[in-house]
Amino acid sequence: MDTIVRKFTDIIIETANLSISLKTYKNIKKSVPWWNKECQDTIKNYKKSLNRYKKLNPSLITFSLKKNKAIARFIIKKSKTLFWKNFTSSIKHKVPSNIIWNKINSIRGNKFNTIPDILLYNQEKITSSQNASEAFTNYFHKKE
Repeated sequence: MDTIVRKFTDIIIETANLSISLKTYKNIKKSVPWWNKECQDTIKNYKKSLNRYKKLNPSLITFSLKKNKAIARFIIKKSKTLFWKNFTSSIKHKVPSNIIWNKINSIRGNKFNTIPDILLYNQEKITSSQNASEAFTNYFHKKE
C-alpha cells in the first residue's frame, strides 16, 4: 500500500514539474495594457525635470516641473480613457465573463496566470478529469 501511494505521489509531482514551470518572482512593476510609448516618454521628461528640480535652484525650475507633471497626468489619463473606450466597444453579448474580468484585472495591473491542466500519459495529453481518472486507474491496475 505504501509503495502505491509513493508511486502515485511521484507521478503527480513529475506531471506537475513537466506542465507547471517554476518561477522566481522579483520586484516586477505592474504592466498595464494602456501603457504606451507616449506615456513612457512623458514620465521620462517629468523625472528629468524632477531631478533638475532637486539638484538645481528650485525657484527657477518649479514652473517646468509642474508643467511636465501636468502633461504626464494628462497623457496617462488620455491613454487610459482611450483604451477603456476601445475595450468597451469591443465587448459583444456573447463574450464570456471570465475574459472580461481578466481584461479588467489587467487594466488594473493585476496579473493572472492560468495553470495548465495537462496530464501526460503514454505521451498523450489528457485534459479532462474523466480521462485523467481512467489513466490513473490503468496505470495502477497494470502495476498490481
